[in-house]
Amino acid sequence: VLFRSSNSNSASFYEIELPPLPPPTTEKPCNHNDWDSVRVKRKQVLLRCRQCASQWKLRAGEISRCAKFTSGNCRSGPSCPLFHIYSRKQTKEERQAVLLAEALAKRQAEVSQFGSAN
Repeated sequence: VLFRSSNSNSASFYEIELPPLPPPTTEKPCNHNDWDSVRVKRKQVLLRCRQCASQWKLRAGEISRCAKFTSGNCRSGPSCPLFHIYSRKQTKEERQAVLLAEALAKRQAEVSQFGSAN
């Protein structure tokens, strides 16, 4: 993925490699609670985390959606024991923007730590 330097006078571009998506797992892959329902197939549901793009396969009967989250007022946030599943999936561009922001933050931390990019 290419992005333009934040310096408007500079026409330089940087290339950042986004991490590969992990394969779906039957174990909870992360501690986040922001999910997109990607697919339902043969009584299995595939969820994708909106923060880290990890995928999680579950049986359809194992999912308990948070009704308060659906109505927009779950105060438990990530610590809620029920699933926070959005009604609209993120687009590919939205997912890439989240991953790119994380990659940029890591890159900027490396640059500030070592003084210059390799």
